[in-house]
Amino acid sequence: MNRKIYAVWAIVLTMAAGLTSCSDEESENATGLSVAAFYPTIVMDGTEVEITGSGLSAATDVVFPGGQSAKAIRVAGDDRIVATAPANVADLADVLTVITADGEVQSRQTIRKAKPAMRYFNPSDQAKTYEDLQIEGNDFLLVKSVEIGEGADAVKIDALDFKRKSNTNITLTLPGETPVGSSIPVKTHFQNGELLALGKLDIEKGVQPGGKWVEQEIDLYNGGDVEMGGWSGYINTIYADAFANAQIGDRIRVYIKDQTEGWQQGSFKHGSTWAGLTDELGVIGLSDDDFAKGYYEMTIDEVTLPLLQEFGLIVSGCNYTAIKVVLITNVWVSNGQETHEIELYSGDEVVMGGWSGYINTIYADAFADAQIGDIIRVYIKDQTEGWQQGSFKHGSTWAGLTDELGVIGLSNEDFERGYYEMTIDEVTLPLLQEAGLIVSGCNYTATKVVLIMNH
Repeated sequence: MNRKIYAVWAIVLTMAAGLTSCSDEESENATGLSVAAFYPTIVMDGTEVEITGSGLSAATDVVFPGGQSAKAIRVAGDDRIVATAPANVADLADVLTVITADGEVQSRQTIRKAKPAMRYFNPSDQAKTYEDLQIEGNDFLLVKSVEIGEGADAVKIDALDFKRKSNTNITLTLPGETPVGSSIPVKTHFQNGELLALGKLDIEKGVQPGGKWVEQEIDLYNGGDVEMGGWSGYINTIYADAFANAQIGDRIRVYIKDQTEGWQQGSFKHGSTWAGLTDELGVIGLSDDDFAKGYYEMTIDEVTLPLLQEFGLIVSGCNYTAIKVVLITNVWVSNGQETHEIELYSGDEVVMGGWSGYINTIYADAFADAQIGDIIRVYIKDQTEGWQQGSFKHGSTWAGLTDELGVIGLSNEDFERGYYEMTIDEVTLPLLQEAGLIVSGCNYTATKVVLIMNH
């Protein structure tokens, strides 16, 4: 079955037009209570708003525009709380007020109720499967998915699979299985469960782009070298959800080095019982040739796929060192669009801390051949306390490349797949080519930064 590549941008752009960069300026009162920043800056009923500052653990109320109190307040630390927006926030932007028993403080930023509205489709006359559809409107920040069609034939495209998402634009590629015909209904689902009917669209079958299948490596484990010793070492952090999209014929590869005394053996084990996935995979003799090429691997079949998808994988063995474990799968690449991944930073891991860490050695010449549509990806691990945020900054001014890219909320899903990313556009390309890039953020560790070029 053919697979399609959806440009996965949405994590990078989910906060478009609603995020603000952390600021050194804070609203503060005499008791030390302060508000430094919050996001998002437009809300719907039930939207969680993260507020940073100081003295916030004592908050008894957060008041939104229109005098509406937060439905709930969750304390994540003295410097961070999460307030759940009420239903009737005012349409007119105004400040947030944080209240404690000793006083109150107002934010410098403003916030308002989101008023999502549809303007037009592009193309407006006849959309086609396998081609892009642009949805223009207002306040799309909190869109979770777009649904096309009705009933059992409907297709839902999640925000993670949008090619672009800003507060005024959603761009997506219509999947091949999209319903075709006249007056196909289109609607959006928002994060709080609300729906917005966008109208109806005529859709016809398009031509699947020509291209080829290209192997792609997906990291399953990249957390440092593991010495296997005499069957004493192992990697047991490859969980079942890592294989959710795996298919029969995909391969699992263990990169290896350092033959030590005796016979070297590898092992692919059941993620729960520690037995071999099969008798043959439980103990695999490793040869000099395996070490010369730098890996050993297995092919997923009809026996091992359900085991991996239910229990995950343990990698073990003896007398070698495992460097990393990857899933090798095939993706469909259109003609002329082969993907090349170029390392921008692969030095020591950088612990971002509370916005104290950064990578500032990605210079302008690294982007000399970059084009609009290329992707910058930051590989990440180690969620620490509080809220995790990423950041793509101007290489000279340290401001966000755009307001949206200055502070990017990172989710559990981002850490499960191991990266967050941005897509280079007509605004960011000249900035990168003139000043380079700084990667920063808080409460995560960056392992490397790459440029993914689609040309």
